[in-house]
Amino acid sequence: MNTITELLLKSDAGKSVLPEKEFEVTRLSKKIGAPAIFKLRAISRNKYEEITGAMSVSPEGSISINNDIATKIALAGIIEPDLKDHDLMAHHKALTPEDLLYELLLVGEVMTVSQEVQTLSGFNNKDSVKEIKN
Repeated sequence: MNTITELLLKSDAGKSVLPEKEFEVTRLSKKIGAPAIFKLRAISRNKYEEITGAMSVSPEGSISINNDIATKIALAGIIEPDLKDHDLMAHHKALTPEDLLYELLLVGEVMTVSQEVQTLSGFNNKDSVKEIKN
């Protein structure tokens, strides 16, 4: 039987691929008359630390975040639509990607997107680890 160490040594040691997910913003879908599908990606450890600094996480994996951190996590995790696209920003009269984010989404929707990105990144994800009972 292979140990986890042996299996990891046999695995590809290249750059790991961050999980992705599609997420529909139903209110926005109704507004534009078509599915408003956002593509989200987990954020890396370095990006997370850059955003949060020395913020602590509880042993259960839950974190308390303010709107500024939630906004930064959402911006870092949204890969589609491209919130840095100059044409899209100009169309919505947004000066920054953050302005565009809040033109497209309500505050609660930004918090939900941030939570989805955090779940993709391994926070509050009860399915990412399971206990083995002997």
